[in-house]
Amino acid sequence: MLGRRNRQTTFDDVTWRQRIPKDSYWWRLHDWAVQNLDESMFAPLFDARTGRPSVSPVHTFLALLIQMEKGYSDREMEQESRFDDRVKLAILAGRDFEGIDAVTLCDHRRRFLQHGIAAAMLERTLASAKQAGLFSPERSQIVDSFLIHGGAAVQDTYTLIRKGIVRVLAVARMHELDGPLSAVLKRTDYHQPGKPRIDWDDAEARRQLLQALVDDASALVAAARALAKVPEDLKAMVDLLERVATQDIERDPDGTVRLKQGVAKDRVISVVDPEMRHGHKTASNRADGYKAHLMTGGEGHRLVTAVAVTPANAPDDARLEAMLDDQERHGHRPAEVLGDQAYFDVERARRQAEKGTLIVAKAPPATNREGYFSKEAFALDADAGTLTCPAGQTVRFDPGRLQHHKGFVVSFAAEACGACPLKARCTPAAARQVTIHPYEVELRQARAYQRTPAFRERYRLRARIERIVRQLKTHGARKARYWGRIKVRFQLLLAAINHNIKEVMAAGPPVGVVGPA
Repeated sequence: MLGRRNRQTTFDDVTWRQRIPKDSYWWRLHDWAVQNLDESMFAPLFDARTGRPSVSPVHTFLALLIQMEKGYSDREMEQESRFDDRVKLAILAGRDFEGIDAVTLCDHRRRFLQHGIAAAMLERTLASAKQAGLFSPERSQIVDSFLIHGGAAVQDTYTLIRKGIVRVLAVARMHELDGPLSAVLKRTDYHQPGKPRIDWDDAEARRQLLQALVDDASALVAAARALAKVPEDLKAMVDLLERVATQDIERDPDGTVRLKQGVAKDRVISVVDPEMRHGHKTASNRADGYKAHLMTGGEGHRLVTAVAVTPANAPDDARLEAMLDDQERHGHRPAEVLGDQAYFDVERARRQAEKGTLIVAKAPPATNREGYFSKEAFALDADAGTLTCPAGQTVRFDPGRLQHHKGFVVSFAAEACGACPLKARCTPAAARQVTIHPYEVELRQARAYQRTPAFRERYRLRARIERIVRQLKTHGARKARYWGRIKVRFQLLLAAINHNIKEVMAAGPPVGVVGPA
């Protein structure tokens, strides 16, 4: 049943609040909440006719924001809401408020997650920003991504397979199907905690264990799929077990198994959180978990306008169009988006330009890893269908291939290359070959534009998002508190809401969106 806040004030409620600095996070959250939150927003989450009244969801939602900002656990949040006057102020509670117990906090978090409250609240912060005049007329935004460390431990192949078997048996037990499934297993220690007791320094002992685990996993998968009716949750766990039991394994014709060399593509790294992946932004910036995608806009690009979460191995630009479409549904599609090289895509730029959004991103440079002339040094005439080398030799090709966006290779004559004085700087082969990209013309035009002062002046604004990324990481978005992509996105949304509230209230209290609470 929907709980209500106690709005009765006392003399003490006036005096204790004065001791909390007016420019603090606590007052900014309080003032924004007074103008923008009310129990009626959360009414669909609760049965209005049955049960006893719960704690007000206004209290619990604000408590979740404080948790993200300060890094409190549920038990710590319970104590803070009971004894910390600053927390009571921020969650719109009186000084005699008895606090939010951890169980209620978990229950309300589940309700908020299921009903998409966090996404709606992010939109509400943007409405507050518009009321405060924090959106500039040019509607420019910036896009970027960063890695989120997963909340589950990364597991090796032995642990993945063993834990996968244990989880299949656990789900089967809930459906009273564990008897026939356990009968196909050769090992009998799956109920014991910890790793199997073998000499882990002995290569042969490890090989025998791997063989036994893979054989048991294969037998368990086959037995589960042979059941007359397989429940959906059991089927999902069986599919996961099959995947972890094969992704790192090579099997010889005689049935002997061994570990593959290298890392499997899209490798599952945890059966606790199967959506986690190995990921990296650079050679040194790596994380096992997820990748956060965000867009920022408004005055000075200070506000988070959209967020998304993918496994860590997804491309940086994986959710760009989805975030733009989501913004269009809410009525604030940007006119321009600034992104780094990862967001350069000619086809996508054309699609978005048709919808009214110009994507400004750096084209990848033309390079030659061996230090010879890059293909940028070869003059291209797309209309005439010619490619001219630095020494003046020209080769003709069908210009229609460029118009149809088909890649091809242009080869210069070996006789001309052999006598060329620039050959030592061009190629070690008998003749130079140049690969023409399907969008070679567009790439060259983009690189030429990048060398202009106009592009450099515009593109330098992209660095503004780095400050936002740093702040989100500092206040709750660096490491996942939960398991699963949907829950990690919920966490990222809370961090983004906090950030926007602080930016809006630092600019001065906006006119209320729903009126005083």
